[in-house]
Amino acid sequence: QGVFVVHSNGISFLAPGSQSWVAGPIIPASAECGCNVSSTSFVTIHISDTYNVREYSVNDGEAEPKPIDSWPNLLTKRHGPGCGATLYHLVVAGGVSDFDEILTSVEVFHIATKALRRGGSLQQARAYFQIIPVGSTHLRLLAVGGQGASSTLDTSEWWEEEENSWEEGPALSTGRS
Repeated sequence: QGVFVVHSNGISFLAPGSQSWVAGPIIPASAECGCNVSSTSFVTIHISDTYNVREYSVNDGEAEPKPIDSWPNLLTKRHGPGCGATLYHLVVAGGVSDFDEILTSVEVFHIATKALRRGGSLQQARAYFQIIPVGSTHLRLLAVGGQGASSTLDTSEWWEEEENSWEEGPALSTGRS
């Protein structure tokens, strides 16, 4: 399909073999993060009170929003969370609460049913970090770096899907946020 980049207020698309980005749809509420949930769709996470998880389907280089209420709302509004998906689950982790607290809390959606539950807490509070899918036959999620309560983090942690828990990952050579 190409490459889609989610910006805070819009989407850009780079078609296969193209040298030019094309502007996609404008996002009505600022996006905090975004990730693929299938080979033909992705979600964006927003800070709004309602409709804070939005899904877009991709067809012939066009991103079309799915119905605004197709996903349940996050239980906790978050600035700067990490989000990532395996074949079965969408994970939204960490971030900063409305009370400026850096969070360890995690919310997990079952992608097929869109059921929402609390996830196992991060080992370390983190915001403004990336969750990276790693692997092809057994996809795992790795939370990398971020901003901690008092410093930029040089740590990472793996999400263990079966146990719904986090374990220590490899250290970074320097803190990254």
